[in-house]
Formats: sequence, structure tokens, C-alpha cells
Amino acid sequence: MADGFIAVEDTAKGSEAEEFARKGFPIPTVEGIEFCKAHTFDDPRITGILESSFEWSGLGMFTVLHPFPGCAHNFFIEKSTLQGLMVQIWSRGSQAIYFKKSHQLRIQPSSVHDGMFEVPHQQLAKGSDPVTIDLKEGGL
Repeated sequence: MADGFIAVEDTAKGSEAEEFARKGFPIPTVEGIEFCKAHTFDDPRITGILESSFEWSGLGMFTVLHPFPGCAHNFFIEKSTLQGLMVQIWSRGSQAIYFKKSHQLRIQPSSVHDGMFEVPHQQLAKGSDPVTIDLKEGGL
């Protein structure tokens, strides 16, 4: 976690993400909330990180992110005192780009999209190294 991210290839998560996508990402439904809970609080890999990092935790916001070449997504701005963990569920064949230690940078978002702040890769690259992760089978 020192780099600010963890990636785990997981065939089951990849398949479940694809099935959820086929249903149109029904997040604001009972099925959607159950999906989100199953992939956060019911997953011991996630709860282990949450319990070792925070005194308490809760579900905050769920959204579907689509590719935005050249931008990273962030959910906090520089002056925020909140701490959070973003759990991303990747379908098979996904590729993610994370920036090592970018969680320690003071960044300014360029715009807001889908409730998330966007940060250009150029801004992150000034103080962080990009890491490309291929999730051939999907995962977290």
C-alpha cells in the first residue's frame, strides 16, 4: 500500500463485473447495492485493508468510470481532511495506469466528471511514476 495502490487479478471479479455491465450497471437498485457491498465489505481482502487503515468505514459513492485517456480519477481535492479508499472492479481485458505515491502529491483537478475529479497524467507525472497493470482476467 506504500505506493498508493494494490492490484489483484481475479477471474471471478472480472466475470462478475462483465455480468453487471451487461445489466447496464444498475447501481441505484437493490441488486446494485448488493453488488457493491459484495465487492467491498464482503471481501476479506478489502475489509482487511479498511480495518487496518481506518477507525470506521462506510460506502460512499459508486459510479461507473469509462476510459478517459490522459486523465486519472480522484475523489478528493487538496484541502480535504477526509481519507478514503477507492475500490475499482475491473472486467477481463482491462488495463489500468496507476501513479506510484500520487496519493502524497498536492494536485489540482482539471475538471469534474461523474462526481470524480480528473487530473491530467502530465500533472501526476511531475512527482510520480506511472505503472501500467494488465488485468487479463479482471480483478481489483
